[in-house]
Amino acid sequence: MEVKLINEINLNFNTIEQILFNRGIAIEDMEDFLHTPDDVIHPFQDLDNITIARDCFLKHYQKKSKILIQVDCDTDGYTSAAELYNYLRANYPEVDLEYQVHDDKTHGLEITEDILNKRYNLIFIPDAGSEQFEEHKKLYDLGIDVIVLDHHNCSYESSNAIVVNNQLSKNYQNKDLSGVGVVWQFCRCLDEDYEFNQHQAPAELFLDLVSLGLNADMMDIKNLETKKLIEYGLRQIEEQNSWNNTFLNGLIHKQTYSMTGERVYHGQEITPMGILFYIAPLINAVTRVGTHEEREIVFKAFLEDAVEQEVPSIKRGHKPGDTETILEQAKRIVTNVKNRQKKHRDEAFIVFEKNITEDYLNTHSVIFIDAKGALDKNLNGLVANQIIGKYNRPALVMSKFTTEDGIVKYAGSARGVDGDICHDFRKFILNSGLAEYAQGHPNAFGVCFTEENLKTFLEYATEQLPYNKIEDTLNVDFVFEAADLNPQTVLDIGSLAPYWGNGFKEAIVAIKNIKITSQNKTLMSPDKNPTLKIMVGNIGFIKFKIDPAFFETLAPNNYTSTIVDIIGKCNINNWNGNSYPQILIENFEVKGNITDF
Repeated sequence: MEVKLINEINLNFNTIEQILFNRGIAIEDMEDFLHTPDDVIHPFQDLDNITIARDCFLKHYQKKSKILIQVDCDTDGYTSAAELYNYLRANYPEVDLEYQVHDDKTHGLEITEDILNKRYNLIFIPDAGSEQFEEHKKLYDLGIDVIVLDHHNCSYESSNAIVVNNQLSKNYQNKDLSGVGVVWQFCRCLDEDYEFNQHQAPAELFLDLVSLGLNADMMDIKNLETKKLIEYGLRQIEEQNSWNNTFLNGLIHKQTYSMTGERVYHGQEITPMGILFYIAPLINAVTRVGTHEEREIVFKAFLEDAVEQEVPSIKRGHKPGDTETILEQAKRIVTNVKNRQKKHRDEAFIVFEKNITEDYLNTHSVIFIDAKGALDKNLNGLVANQIIGKYNRPALVMSKFTTEDGIVKYAGSARGVDGDICHDFRKFILNSGLAEYAQGHPNAFGVCFTEENLKTFLEYATEQLPYNKIEDTLNVDFVFEAADLNPQTVLDIGSLAPYWGNGFKEAIVAIKNIKITSQNKTLMSPDKNPTLKIMVGNIGFIKFKIDPAFFETLAPNNYTSTIVDIIGKCNINNWNGNSYPQILIENFEVKGNITDF
């Protein structure tokens, strides 16, 4: 179990400063990161075309036009569309507003018969649509206005739509604002609408949805505006304000134990990682593998004018005529769909892992999996995530198809490993000049190659990216001898829990030469969830999912001790008003036994 310090320890830094330095935060920026001021929020005016978009909407509102919101198919898309819908409904009660949800995991505007028949006069595309130039032109020719509120990279600005996009706005310095943040700035712009401004619900009331969307879309939390918006939204959730989103509030209560360790939610601290691991995956699962009906119900649950509606019950054991609220149904759906998704994903990964081993695919810098059409394309990205989690290198999960003109191509999902070797896998692919397209985020995107160019790219990547040459070494923030580990150090690192998020990864520590004895080890919950607990002084070391038989081999009797090295994450265990330092064990290595006399 080899470890390497991310950076040499600077004796002039305290524990927290060393961690911030390890994550690329300059000394002069540390105070603002830890205590982010309110003035990091950019003026909405820094977004190009935002006042033009506002005026376009107000024109249509005055004319009582019929307006459509296209719902994009991921959590950022759902929260973006729901934020816009709820804001407009609350503040412009006469607005004639509809929405449409994709039949499958498709991004951007879907031009339906209703659109072609000019049912709508204005279409909003939140969290997508910047590069749908053909669709913009088609709608322009039909006399339909289009407002894009997006954050994805785009080659140029459309001349047939009003595009509000932080990537295209040179004055908007935050490029880590997702679609839900751009929508929030549009709502702020409408808050300045004095002619119609009798707003009962200003933009700031929707920050809980903003926080969810930013977290789910993996925006870099080191960007201070993004970090501040996430903080605002999480504090709003914790305060349990009456205007909080009803469905999101329901999910928080449903997932309370996973996020806080307590059965009932009563305002406990919610962290970005809690949202990222226990809330966002529920929505993402529905957008990936849910049926159209399940997607509709879950999106409706985000809408304040629909969430309490009674619908026919689909609860197990229901009787004819039974009903339940959309809220109740949606909370159950997200859990069921996530379990269904996990089953399909895990089954596929077992097959692909066998392929990786038998075909020596992990000898290449980029692991390519030919899904052979056997995997639901919406699960490509999830399987790719599992591959990089195990093999620590980029992955392509793709399927072959043949174009009408007979060209064989592969299309699917790409996932990269953000690190020293390749910070932006999408950019690396684009710079190779071999891809047909690579669209999405730096390390999570859709990609397509011709069969010939794919082979060339895999060879090129192995030459350029030395993933296949690096040793199996884990980068850590600190290496401690067990005898020297201070409980306060563990508490200091654990105190950063509200800051961990994408771009600010949780600290990893290595502790060497921990002595396990028959007196300081405990097997907790042996029947249901076997968990190893080791007490070394005042510090608890916790390892979940331990094999009870293995537990018995550690310090097997009163005169034999076991020496181990561990890698883990520092945590604060709050119990009965007191705070106790503990380390959650990620991995450990048994070095041997010693006899005590």
